[in-house]
Amino acid sequence: MNPSNSINEDINLTERRIIKVQTVIDFEREPKIRFKALQIEEKIRDIFPQPAWVTPISDEEAQEIPRIIFDGAERCVISQMRIDYVVNVEKDKSKEIPNVLNETENKTVKIFNALYENTGKFITRMGIISHFLFPLSSGENSLKYLLQTFFKSNFTPENLSELDFHFVQQAQEKYNINWLFKAVRVLDDTGSEAILVLLDLNNYLEKTKKQIPTYKETVIKELFSYMNEITNTKLLSVVKNKFTLE
Repeated sequence: MNPSNSINEDINLTERRIIKVQTVIDFEREPKIRFKALQIEEKIRDIFPQPAWVTPISDEEAQEIPRIIFDGAERCVISQMRIDYVVNVEKDKSKEIPNVLNETENKTVKIFNALYENTGKFITRMGIISHFLFPLSSGENSLKYLLQTFFKSNFTPENLSELDFHFVQQAQEKYNINWLFKAVRVLDDTGSEAILVLLDLNNYLEKTKKQIPTYKETVIKELFSYMNEITNTKLLSVVKNKFTLE
């Protein structure tokens, strides 16, 4: 996937923003999780000042249905076997990528600690999905950029309105790295376009169906550390298609 010459050397991709981070944690099932809502709420009140909403769903219903929901500037949904924590990054903080990831890591640890201390359940799988935006200069076409950079195509997309694609890498025999690229046709009121990159990193290998219950903070910190490493050393080269699949 590494072409001998880059067609888009003149396009400036030095500006990048992080606009959203989602942490997904699967844990050993806790059928009575809704009865732990108050205890969890008390331990993460600094993240979610408003009371949690406990859904009126019986313990016998499907385990993936949300049981506890925290809403506010950020959002956290807890089912009998999963935590979904979503951070929509404010625009003025979107260029501070290391700070955003570190803050999300600290809050993720706190949220899971609150659950672990009240249930004793271990993590079986974890994923981090980071949404990055690479704005293009005025007049630059996001569809053409992706077509030329990744497919070496000079096709003129006169009637093409959308383009996205993805690929998956495995790393260190324990991580999946899912890359998704999407052309953003109108970024803001200036009419400029952008490249959206979703970087989905998880520690679940589909090939081996490997799920090993593990202690809480270890896996969280390891995964965020690897996300930071990829962001700092590989993200830009992948967007420019100057990398090798190792």
